[in-house]
Amino acid sequence: PYAVYDVLKGANNIIPNCFKIGTRIPGSPNDFEMVVRAIIGQLISVEKATEVLSSFCKKYGKKLETNIDGLEYVFPIPESISSLNNIYDELCSLKMTRIKADAIKGMAEILTNEKLSFKGIIDSKETMNKMLKVKGIGKWTVDYVAMRGINETDILLDTDYAIKKIMKIKNIEDVNIFDKYKPYRTYLTIGLWEIEKEILENE
Repeated sequence: PYAVYDVLKGANNIIPNCFKIGTRIPGSPNDFEMVVRAIIGQLISVEKATEVLSSFCKKYGKKLETNIDGLEYVFPIPESISSLNNIYDELCSLKMTRIKADAIKGMAEILTNEKLSFKGIIDSKETMNKMLKVKGIGKWTVDYVAMRGINETDILLDTDYAIKKIMKIKNIEDVNIFDKYKPYRTYLTIGLWEIEKEILENE
């Protein structure tokens, strides 16, 4: 953490508190779940995304018995989605768009047919480019997955709505101002998300 801090501490002169020592990049134990959450969560509220994800799990996940209230299903496996024929009838009935249905089906096929795993990837750019070829997958999703799944440390998610709003509030027109903080800009992305509410409230 100290090596990262030595590189990033100056960013706080641009946006106060955008980086704190000890900040970690959140990972994910389940590649497919992380991708589906990223796709479904775009351009809708957290509450709506949670509702759609819950319906997705109930429809395609395996039911299990637990002693935990609300925990009833295992997250669906990619094979259960890649094998679907009428993808729009299936997924759009859960109140998601056709674009998101295409993206989920496409990623399920890659994870199933090509045995893609985000763990231990040597060439992240090759994997990211492969994802970009999936119908419905855009740069935000690829960058988000690279951050959380491939452990990419140098992604400033400037296509993110919240981060774009912060940049506008802070009158930062050129995000290249953060290039000096390579190769650790993912930590700045996490930091900006953490102070988003504070900045918006003080706008």
